[in-house]
Amino acid sequence: MKTTLLLLSLFVALTISAQDLRNNTYDINYVGKSTYTIHKEAWTGLVRLKKLHKRCIKAIDEWTQSLNARYEVINVDNVKTGLGITPKVTVTFKLLRQDGTEWLTRDDAITKLKEYKELFEMGAISETEFEKVKNELILIIKE
Repeated sequence: MKTTLLLLSLFVALTISAQDLRNNTYDINYVGKSTYTIHKEAWTGLVRLKKLHKRCIKAIDEWTQSLNARYEVINVDNVKTGLGITPKVTVTFKLLRQDGTEWLTRDDAITKLKEYKELFEMGAISETEFEKVKNELILIIKE
């Protein structure tokens, strides 16, 4: 009887604390075009969506600070608790450099350079505009 009560009280204590043990790292995923997502899910229905949202924002803050970057939240998707459903929060955000421009990956920079080259060849932009963009993108490609 004592063992059962001890196990029951331990289970209740763990359930009430309801820590998000599965997502102890950033878990940030690249979507494309400087856009990323982070997903947090609780083990039980006792964790509020507000708490999961705060965990997402904290992870984004830490990650962007480590990159010396900024971010802009684009979308927040919430899944409320239901029968057999645990609460989930997914935050979609755009990564920005300190000056407010997009944070491009090497692949993104290459793609963007090709797009600008096509625009230049079609006559949609001038050679000066193309050279300016090219010089900025080459720095990112060489990083």
